[in-house]
Amino acid sequence: MIDDGSLRDGSEQTLRAALAQFVPQLAQGVLRINPTIPSPDPDWWAGSAVIDERYFVKFAWSAEKAAMHAREGILLDRLASVALKLPLPELVAFTEAPVLVVTKLLHGGPLTWEWQDRMTRHELDAVGEQIGSFLAQLHGLDAGLLGGLAEQTLATPAGTTLLRERFTRLVDNRRGKRVLNQCDWIDSVLTSEPDPTPGVVVHGDFHSYNQIWDWSLTKLMAVLDFRDCYRG
Repeated sequence: MIDDGSLRDGSEQTLRAALAQFVPQLAQGVLRINPTIPSPDPDWWAGSAVIDERYFVKFAWSAEKAAMHAREGILLDRLASVALKLPLPELVAFTEAPVLVVTKLLHGGPLTWEWQDRMTRHELDAVGEQIGSFLAQLHGLDAGLLGGLAEQTLATPAGTTLLRERFTRLVDNRRGKRVLNQCDWIDSVLTSEPDPTPGVVVHGDFHSYNQIWDWSLTKLMAVLDFRDCYRG
């Protein structure tokens, strides 16, 4: 282990050594490390593993990724104490030196287009209601929850101008029109007068694959990856 919270590498041996020292009750379990794509960029030096098909652990072997995972571990711990009704991963253990974030393993699936296409009107309404409820509860939290954490900068891969110029060339008219309407709405919001109310907690990466759903019950089990939360 290194002082910046990272592990030496992403090997099973190194991860087991860290678990043995800091989360010993899980060190001897059946460990399945999820595949990662090798990269020369330290921003991608992170991995995850499943232990005994019951627990999910995140770890990193660069200071950059370790800091991001530490931020998520701190936030999950804080959210668990103030947002009891939010569907969150259950935090089992969190250590900062090295950074290990262990949660209960959830069995479910993301909110895929294929699943949505099979939904009834009632099921679609249930999905929308649960997403809206989650966001309303999250945005209703005191943004002081983020106190003491490094500020996150919202990254915008493509602005509305670029989307208008290029995206509609790649999709059919129906999807293109939907995106153009969203661009109009976004521009309207961003050019309006700032809201005088205090900032709110924003998830920062709220896409459909950061959601775990029970498809049989159409139930949102948990929203994942809180490391990009920021005051918005």
